[in-house]
Amino acid sequence: MSLSKKRTILGLFFAGVLVCAILFCFTLGCVGGGYDDMPPLPQPNDIQVTKTNGDGSVLWVTVLDTSEYEGFEDVTETTDGRFAIVCIDYGLDTRIQKLAFVDGDGTVDSVTVFDNDTPNSWDSEVAALSGGSVSVFDGESDFVVIDSDGTVVAETVLCETDPPFWPIVAVSTSPGDRTLAGWGEFCVLIDKTGEVVWQKAYGDPEFASRHPVLGLRDGDSVVLFPENTNPEVLMKSDILHLLRLDGDGIIIWDHAFPGDDSGIWRTGVDWSLQETDDGNLFLLTTEEKTKSGIFGDHTSVVYTLRKFDGETVALLSEKSTGGHERFEDALLYADGYVDSFAFSDGKLTLCRYNDDLKQISADIRLEGEYGMQYDVITTADGGYLIVSI
Repeated sequence: MSLSKKRTILGLFFAGVLVCAILFCFTLGCVGGGYDDMPPLPQPNDIQVTKTNGDGSVLWVTVLDTSEYEGFEDVTETTDGRFAIVCIDYGLDTRIQKLAFVDGDGTVDSVTVFDNDTPNSWDSEVAALSGGSVSVFDGESDFVVIDSDGTVVAETVLCETDPPFWPIVAVSTSPGDRTLAGWGEFCVLIDKTGEVVWQKAYGDPEFASRHPVLGLRDGDSVVLFPENTNPEVLMKSDILHLLRLDGDGIIIWDHAFPGDDSGIWRTGVDWSLQETDDGNLFLLTTEEKTKSGIFGDHTSVVYTLRKFDGETVALLSEKSTGGHERFEDALLYADGYVDSFAFSDGKLTLCRYNDDLKQISADIRLEGEYGMQYDVITTADGGYLIVSI
């Protein structure tokens, strides 16, 4: 799944829009208090879906035009070889969520409205289930299952309280056609019928952050949660906890290590977990580093790849590589290899790294033009699907 820079960009964009709207309304004397007086002012756009092969050559391009003001939240490849894209319509004071199924040749198969009112949700994630169906989970803790025909077949609200500001969520498919989801301090395992298997709180309720979650082959789960031990410092996690949970959500082990001082991951940057063929775990994290120079400060991103023993949680290796730009999109694979996509002037460039985070290929420039808000997934045929606006 995943997450990434698109939510940071989208959040910053709307934050700026809301500030402008507030100033405009104060000028007109129309602000009377409350969020109803601060409507978003989105710009018209379409969603571009591009399929490439492994070397970046474009196979097809499809444009989703489901409304005048729209964006997207997440995309996954389904178990029947199609693609499921969560789209958002931005209204005056609401957000309407839709799911678009796109066939393997780029044909739009169906578009389903599954939530007509999600004003407090800044994020939705989608996971592939059996038979071509998918599950979708959003920041308001709404969970739905949509079958391959585009019909909503299950719907559950997991928490009735208002979510924290800009709640960011993560989901993973789990054995038994279940979905593992994390948001705020909560984690939940839920089956295809919408029935909750278990739901527990592990993290810090102050953090509306994305927690990487992974359903393991044996039915256990692995999740990452932050902890802030210094109440005088806000929006920073000085300790991170990697937890392995059994089939009932009970903690098997808890491995703590230093947190990301820059707090970059709190704003929607994806951190990734993968299970290796022999049951060990890879965790890819990112951290901002700022250096001062004669032309001002420059912020770059460091990738860190840790490998853990899946049974004992012993740290087997830790590698880092720096100099990455902000808003890069990194894909982690089960062998520890990483694909990293960088955006510049409408172009995407792919760099490939091994499990030592050493670059193993020349930069690959992908064909086509893309928007700065984009998301990339690997497809079953060894290529990529890029969604952008």
